[in-house]
Amino acid sequence: MDEITETAPDFQVRLLRVLETNTYARVGGECELWADVRIAAETNRDPLTTVRDRQLREDLMYCLAVFLIELPPLRARGKDVELLAHEFVDKFNSAAAVNRQLAQTAIETLRSYS
Repeated sequence: MDEITETAPDFQVRLLRVLETNTYARVGGECELWADVRIAAETNRDPLTTVRDRQLREDLMYCLAVFLIELPPLRARGKDVELLAHEFVDKFNSAAAVNRQLAQTAIETLRSYS
């Protein structure tokens, strides 16, 4: 789920209910169905701050926070931007059957972005 901290409060309540009970009802449906699901949710904001600001339910955050992966922003990961750029160029080269290279000025420009 993309940007879980940006979801509507009523959606958070329904999602929490599904995760706790493993059941749901289709829209307009009357019978409950069983669900065996795993949720991968992400946010670019600090979940604890969004809980404090009442943008994310605390019980939902703890239900989702079984296994946290904190990924620093690209600007904090040194040469990763260069590695990723080369990887994308390599994939493009394979798909298009060409042999393009990144100019050194292009790499320096990518590194200069915040």
